[in-house]
Amino acid sequence: MPQTNDPRITEILELAAAEALPLALRPETVIALEEIGVMADPFSGQLWFNPAATIHVADLQRVLGGRNGRGQFG
Repeated sequence: MPQTNDPRITEILELAAAEALPLALRPETVIALEEIGVMADPFSGQLWFNPAATIHVADLQRVLGGRNGRGQFG
């Protein structure tokens, strides 16, 4: 996960304040997803996967959290 002093976190927080919109994803999560090749909209939580990229399920589980016994993330 990105460090809390990462300037990208500040950028996302400033954008949210300027737009007066709540974030659907934590800035750290948005950045971590981008680092593994997944684009994320911090306001809607929508994810875009690059079809040319290799994205490993283990990386997604690490960033988003593993599934519990009921098949849900958490």
